[in-house]
Order: sequence, then C-alpha cells, then structure tokens
Amino acid sequence: MIDMVYAKKRYLEFLSDEIDTQIWIIGSVYQKLEESFLDDQKPIHEEIQKVKEEQLDQETEDSIVEYLSEDGILLEKMKHLAQANVVTMLYHYLENQTKRALKVVGIPNRISELDKLLERMENLRVINDKSLDLVCYDEIQEVRIINNRYKHNNGIANAYLAQINSKWVEGDQIIVSESDITRFQDYVIKFLSSLISKIEQFIK
Repeated sequence: MIDMVYAKKRYLEFLSDEIDTQIWIIGSVYQKLEESFLDDQKPIHEEIQKVKEEQLDQETEDSIVEYLSEDGILLEKMKHLAQANVVTMLYHYLENQTKRALKVVGIPNRISELDKLLERMENLRVINDKSLDLVCYDEIQEVRIINNRYKHNNGIANAYLAQINSKWVEGDQIIVSESDITRFQDYVIKFLSSLISKIEQFIK
C-alpha cells in the first residue's frame, strides 16, 4: 500500500532542499551580468580618457565625449533591464515552487498566479483552519509588483509599490540594485521555507 503521507513529505523535503541551490544559481546570473557590463563600460571610459589627453580643441573633444557617453548610457539602460530580468527569474521560481508545494494539498497547477494560489489555499482552509501567517508574505509582494510593472508597464513604479517600500517613487523608472536582489533572494528563501514547513505540519 502506498504511504501517501510519507510520499508527500518526501516530496516537500526535496523542494526544501533545493531552494538554496536554485536561489544561488539566480544570484550567480546576476553577478555574471554585473561583471559583463563592467567589462563593457571599461573601454568607453578608457577612450574618453584618451580623448581628453589628446589636447583637441574643446568643441571636438566635447563632441567625441558626447558620442561615447551616449554609448555608456545605452549600456546602463541595458544593465537595468537585465537586472529587472533577474527579478523576473526570481519571481517565476517563487511562483513555480509555490505551485509545486501546493499541489501536495490538492491545489491544481492550472492556478498559475501566486496571489490566486494563496487565496485558494486560504479559502480551502487546508492549514489547520487558520490563516497561513507565512514569513515574508508581505515582502514578496514587492517582488511580484516589480515583475508585473516591468512586464506590463515598462518598469514604471506605481503607488502600490511606493507604499510597500518608500525607495520606489510613483511614476519613476524602477532601477533594481545589487542590494535589492539580495533582499529579494532572502524574501523568497524565507517565504518558500515557511510555506513548505506549514504544509508539512498539517499533512495527515
């Protein structure tokens, strides 16, 4: 006879064990992107320095520096977009892992959006007929909104995002920093670990 309780707990254990590795992989992608953009920026800075040392007339120097600076600005915009894509990777991992965990308690995979998944779980009262009270639930909303703003609104912050974290200003471009990525990774690890732990406690 199949021991479904053991099977479910073994599967959740597997999900839990792989969290740190997967988050590390996403973090490594960010680090590689950062290193790549720094390498791409270096020749531009070096060329600007050479131009300034050539003692050209001011108008010529200014024109060349302007052209080179525009290249640097374009690279910076590409960097910001790449950083946003790392947030997207992180969010999709969060969403997929949540789906996999909730499958154990009978919530179907066809429910794909994170907020709808958790709402369905609350409605089913599968966890001891009480609120889930998940660690970092509020914090992961920041990750979700940033992902959605880049997906649908060209990465422009809205009032809700500004309300969650005063760092973001409504109407401004969302520029994700290395410290933001680190924060988001921490939120995702804590949230998923909390979710899996809650489910494990009440599997019967």
